[in-house]
Amino acid sequence: MLSGSDWRKIRSLINETTANKTSKEVKKLNRSLHHMSVKMAILKHENKGLKDALRIKKKQKKKSYSLHLQNNEVVDHGGAVL
Repeated sequence: MLSGSDWRKIRSLINETTANKTSKEVKKLNRSLHHMSVKMAILKHENKGLKDALRIKKKQKKKSYSLHLQNNEVVDHGGAVL
């Protein structure tokens, strides 16, 4: 079984099995095949990028905890007191 990325092999197979290689129907079939193969390759590439982005986002998503530096005391954040 040929994959969509092997559009050249599929095209040659179509040309071998058809009697009139220059007919409009065969040319239309070849163009459609090429268009679908290119579209599938673009979608695969986009899908891989989205999966990578999701993996990175999940990796960065960690629960953060605040540090308790002083026990039950008011923490001075360096602000001016008037």
